[in-house]
Amino acid sequence: MKFIIFPPGVIRYPEAMHPWEKQGQGATVADVVRVLKLADDLGYDFVTMPDHIVISSSEADVLGPQWPEALTSLAFFAGQTKNIRLYTSILVVPYRNPLLLAKTLATVDWWSGGRLTIAVGVGHAHDEFELLGVPFEERGTRTDEYLLAAKALWRDDVASFSGQHVSFIDRVCDPHPVNRSGLPIYIGGNSKPAMRRAARIGDGWHPWTVQPKDVPACLEYIHSQPEMQDNPRPFDLVMPMSRLAVDDVTHQVTGETYFPTTETEIIEELETLKSIGTTVVATYFPPSTSLEDYLERITWFAEEIMPKYHN
Repeated sequence: MKFIIFPPGVIRYPEAMHPWEKQGQGATVADVVRVLKLADDLGYDFVTMPDHIVISSSEADVLGPQWPEALTSLAFFAGQTKNIRLYTSILVVPYRNPLLLAKTLATVDWWSGGRLTIAVGVGHAHDEFELLGVPFEERGTRTDEYLLAAKALWRDDVASFSGQHVSFIDRVCDPHPVNRSGLPIYIGGNSKPAMRRAARIGDGWHPWTVQPKDVPACLEYIHSQPEMQDNPRPFDLVMPMSRLAVDDVTHQVTGETYFPTTETEIIEELETLKSIGTTVVATYFPPSTSLEDYLERITWFAEEIMPKYHN
């Protein structure tokens, strides 16, 4: 297994915030840098950044108001670290011009020495699409085309692509990702279209609010798709160690979030995730009382738990 860390202070999502973040200024940029450097030294595999650009005031009440732009944030994270991989969770592909998106992703990967992995989705916020001038009903086909166009730009010295939403001939997009075959792409989302997209073009699947008991049937569906059978390949499953009790789309709270806290609870949860084929774990930690308490927690986890599962 590999392990993702999500630093406090990056966004202000109420269900994921620690009590000390909700008081006064909360976590500062300097606090985030301390977490990044420690996580890098401790051997965490990924640091993650979610994606929203402009949200409505009503959504801000549920999601929190602070959402730094994802890719510039990861570029900053890269400059503060040496080894930890950079991870988008989840990058909404159709929000951005496809050529600029391909160039930005390749540049972040190039500057970081090949450390970028992207988990992507089609998005769900109608009003955000409307404000950005992107037709909501086209988000699926745009996501597919944008990713395929990006793969062409990353792979070929002189690239061409023809699609409904993006077309170009004889275009050079340099720098390329460090791995010229392209970036690892995990597909986010719980729907069957998302699972089929993972089968077509993904290196893994990153569901949201899917319970472990439901995962085997989902994986069976993904692996039954012709594209997976025609192109067998290593395929990752990303699951959270904690379970947020929120609505899949609205993010309204539907119950109490489960955080495994003791060593026994954590081991039991990781064994459950391992048994269903999880290869990457998002380590959302239980609420801490202070930044120092949080740093002690992630240190303990890295030293006592991760070696049992790391590969």
